[in-house]
Amino acid sequence: MTELKKYLIPVSGLVMSACGNNVQERPNIIYVFPDQFRNQSLAFWNEEEYSGHVRWKADPVHTPNLDRFADEALVLSRATSTCPLSSPYRGMFLSGMYPERSGVTLNCMALRPESTLNPDAVCISDVFAANGYSCGYIGKLHAETPMKND
Repeated sequence: MTELKKYLIPVSGLVMSACGNNVQERPNIIYVFPDQFRNQSLAFWNEEEYSGHVRWKADPVHTPNLDRFADEALVLSRATSTCPLSSPYRGMFLSGMYPERSGVTLNCMALRPESTLNPDAVCISDVFAANGYSCGYIGKLHAETPMKND
C-alpha cells in the first residue's frame, strides 16, 4: 500500500500533512502562517540534507520541532511572494487572488476598513469544505478588518 506523502513549505507557510496509511483517506491539510520570522530562522537549513539547496546559513537558532517537521516532509527552498506583507499575503494565499482582487491590499486593522477580504472571494477553505473537509482556523486571521472596540 502506498503511503501518503507529507509536505512542508515553510517559506510560504503551507503545510500539507497526510495522516494514516490508507490511500483512500483524505490527507489532513494544515496551513501555518509564520509571519514573525524569516526563512533563515529555521535551524534545519544548516543540516547537510538542506544546506546544499540554499546559498546562506541559517540563523543561530534552536528549532527542534520545526526541524523534525521538515524531516518528515518535502521542503521547498525557493518560493517568492509577490506581496510579502502579512495581510495581503494571507489574502493571496487564501483566495488565490492578487491583493487588488482579494480586497486585502494593506495590513488589516480597524482604522483601515477598506483593506479586508472580499466577501465574494472563494477561498481555499471553501473549496475544501465543498469537498467534504471540516475546516477551522486557530490564531489571528489577519485578512479581515477587526471590529472596532467602542
